[in-house]
Amino acid sequence: MNPSLYYYEPRGLGNVNIGALDLGSIDVGRMLALPGFKPAPAKPAEAVATNGGNVIDSVLTVLNSLVVQTIQTRTAAEFVATRQRVFPRYYDAVLGLSYLMQSFATPDAIESMVQESFKTIESSFAARGVAAFGTEVCDQAVFTSWTLKRIADVCRRIDSLPLDANLKDCNSELFTDFLLHAMCTRFSLDCLSKSMTLSKPIYPEVMPVVIDGLRSAVNCYAYVKRAYDLRCPTEPVLEEEPEWDDEDAALLREASASTYRVPA
Repeated sequence: MNPSLYYYEPRGLGNVNIGALDLGSIDVGRMLALPGFKPAPAKPAEAVATNGGNVIDSVLTVLNSLVVQTIQTRTAAEFVATRQRVFPRYYDAVLGLSYLMQSFATPDAIESMVQESFKTIESSFAARGVAAFGTEVCDQAVFTSWTLKRIADVCRRIDSLPLDANLKDCNSELFTDFLLHAMCTRFSLDCLSKSMTLSKPIYPEVMPVVIDGLRSAVNCYAYVKRAYDLRCPTEPVLEEEPEWDDEDAALLREASASTYRVPA
């Protein structure tokens, strides 16, 4: 596990204790897909309620502002310092956005927005990513988006699976680590997306730090896989496993072999 990614200690959201949550208590697809995504107008029966929509717009404005502040930095040290400062607000806003969507939109509308968001990310990088960042960075961004989408799919499967009461503490521990790495990954992907869509180039010294943040998706996948294994230890988590490169594979092995142990 890359300790440099722990630039934020997870904490409660208002009266919600993050440590008491687990995979299955929130729709992770919303959390991974929706930051920075403004849904298109929908039919009245499917639309987010007007007041709720205004609140969501305000949250998205805050998220965009936090990301833009970060990508305007010129050095790696300045980027890290700015990320350290804005990430707690980003973390809480993204988590809060997932709850807002649950309150103000129907499940079908949310699922539609999640799928549209991932498609928008991938199509944007396909259309402009190479010109903005070059092939290697663009490919990494598209692969990260694809990985997050698959992770969201696994989380939806987890939602419908029972969990032994004796494993709930382990599951909550996994969720806390998973949530941090998911947010780290999404923040880094947002940095690239905003740089591209706003034509705000990321400085060369900063880019490796952004890419390192994308690699947190590997740890994110490791945690969600272990959460799935708590429920279905004999079934594969995905029919098609992500194809990690050597460095990613090493990170995955490290994350999968961390100090977490299922109690006897």
